[in-house]
Amino acid sequence: MFSKFFFTVVVFLLIATHSLHAKIWTVSPRPGANFTTLSGAVGSASVLAGDTILVSGAPASYVGFTISKKLTIIGPGYFLGENTGLQADTNSARINSQVTINSQGTTIMGLHFLSTLYINADNVTITRCRMQVSALSDRGVYMYAQDSIIIRQCYITQSATYYSCVEAATGATQIFIQNNFIEYLAAHSCLVLDLL
Repeated sequence: MFSKFFFTVVVFLLIATHSLHAKIWTVSPRPGANFTTLSGAVGSASVLAGDTILVSGAPASYVGFTISKKLTIIGPGYFLGENTGLQADTNSARINSQVTINSQGTTIMGLHFLSTLYINADNVTITRCRMQVSALSDRGVYMYAQDSIIIRQCYITQSATYYSCVEAATGATQIFIQNNFIEYLAAHSCLVLDLL
């Protein structure tokens, strides 16, 4: 009886200790945040796999980045000025250049992408983001990953005349594109899933 109780306590403490290591970091160009740039936060050696990065909106866009460790990145959302008086800051967290996800288990919420979002890792979730792409060489989302990609509740628009809004590479499985607004304003296809 005692050994069973002792074992349960040890397992609980190990799990609790592991979860205590995950940290929450802040990004804002204003004073008081841990980082002033999103690319600096993502690339920092202090930010470890499993950490969360909270990104505030800003008048200027953030620069793109590459994610190479499992992170949760949460922005303020988009269309924040639609209901006046409800937001202290109506700026979204806009990303003005390419973002690449190379780490499994990454989650991104509430960011506003102005360039292509490349997903090169399995088990990635993109939720409540805005993809507003207009450059000729950009797609909204391009998935090189093979398994378990979720794109949910996003607002995706593409006005360039060559690439699609959402594309998936050959052999991809378990791609969930759920409850999104997808609008293509040019003459090519909006959604291309090459799942052969």
